[in-house]
Amino acid sequence: MLIKFISVTSPLEIMDILENIDELILKLENLRTRLIYDSPYPTVSFIFFHYLPKFQFKNKFILIFSETICRGLEKVHRSLSKYSTDVSEILKDVKIIKIGKNYDVPFGELYEFIPYDEIEDGFVRIEHTFKKLKGDDLLIFFGMHLIPVIYGREILRGLMELYDAIPRDITLLSTCPEHIYDKNLETIIRMFYDIVLRIKKEDELFRFGRDTYLIGVEQSSIPEIKPRFGRYIIDPTGRFIRV
Repeated sequence: MLIKFISVTSPLEIMDILENIDELILKLENLRTRLIYDSPYPTVSFIFFHYLPKFQFKNKFILIFSETICRGLEKVHRSLSKYSTDVSEILKDVKIIKIGKNYDVPFGELYEFIPYDEIEDGFVRIEHTFKKLKGDDLLIFFGMHLIPVIYGREILRGLMELYDAIPRDITLLSTCPEHIYDKNLETIIRMFYDIVLRIKKEDELFRFGRDTYLIGVEQSSIPEIKPRFGRYIIDPTGRFIRV
């Protein structure tokens, strides 16, 4: 596995020069992207109203780890289906790889079910599933960030081998809340990805009476995708608008 060393740039230093979000997302095709967030609300907007629609014609796979994450996605889907038929239609075609206790899925169809106890014995089943995917597919992780927290650092080697089993050119997005790892573990996890995005809610001082979010590239190993941020609000349709 190629280990990449990438530098951090402060969002405050590069704010407000990010190109259109949808143009950025198109550049993420065939790359491994990690999305770090401090609030789930804008993350839902980014994934379901921007990222997923841009790749809707790919074979779409979503890996869900834990029943709690699965329940949360079910609530998101119920809400989305009330006012966004387009997104709801896209989710019908999603294939779910679920790690948990039961076969229930929040949307789409169950592609592979893996019980919790198989994770404790390694990632053999998940590796086998990943090897069946193709480079032109789309793969999104929800809850994978919990695995190092629950099973400890000793699972990192298996996690690295798991990422090695993913097709090299697959379009991958992995979600992760901020501050979940210590500094050393965070550095290791970032090495699994080509791009690190961040969504951060602005402080009250800069909001001017409305929720405003900084969105952009925090780290990149791809020369054409430079670290830069922009300031956005979410409109009534659930999409981001630059301000």
